Amino acid sequence: MRTSETIDALAAALVEVQPKLQHPKKNASNPHLRNKFADLNTVIDANRETLAKAGLVVVQTCDKRNGDNGQSAAIGVTTRLIHSSGQWVEGHVAVPLESQKGLNLSQAAGSIITYLRRYGWQTILGINGEPDDDGNEAKSNGTSKPPAADRDKPGDDDLL
Repeated sequence: MRTSETIDALAAALVEVQPKLQHPKKNASNPHLRNKFADLNTVIDANRETLAKAGLVVVQTCDKRNGDNGQSAAIGVTTRLIHSSGQWVEGHVAVPLESQKGLNLSQAAGSIITYLRRYGWQTILGINGEPDDDGNEAKSNGTSKPPAADRDKPGDDDLL
């Protein structure tokens, strides 16, 4: 996580807005995991107006980094929460860019970007649009794996 030099105005705005934030409604289905989740539009729309009233906005950018030492190239998303004072806080996450069954590389990149944007937006605001299974899916010993774009795959220091 990175921040502007000071974040006192941003912190005060977050203290004020946090109780007003809504968890997005789970409006989409994941056929691989057979669960419901909030799609990117729903995640963004759930709190955009509330954030604006508090002088807050979320900005996201994406990047591609070439792999080093035999690692795959990575697609990343930076999510920045900005206050009208100019103060900000941001986080970055990236995952390896790999081909996926039925998708060309550009489509796979788009899928990864959408996924990372959805999680980045929720994380920076402390909201949740995903099912909470107390980690049971992670303990399933690989019996039900989502497609590559729906898995976190760490690889280097920039990756979660």
